[in-house]
Amino acid sequence: MGRVIGDGHIYLYLQDVILLPEHRTQGIGNAKMKRIEEFLDKSAPKNAFIGLISAADVSGFYKKYAYEIRRDNRPGMFKVNKDKT
Repeated sequence: MGRVIGDGHIYLYLQDVILLPEHRTQGIGNAKMKRIEEFLDKSAPKNAFIGLISAADVSGFYKKYAYEIRRDNRPGMFKVNKDKT
């Protein structure tokens, strides 16, 4: 499962993106993130802050979707929605 919560304008957060370890490497996580990213592309305004907190061992997974590790050892990852035109 996976969900996006927030105020719908400035701050949005990916929550509960969960996949059982035995189902990793089957493309299920990428399919979930593709749907989430499609939703964000349609719904998140330009320059909206999109955040998430992930386990340290899966931050590389989110980097594929342009999320960055926050500076100064702050928890979580983020990206800013950019105009796709």
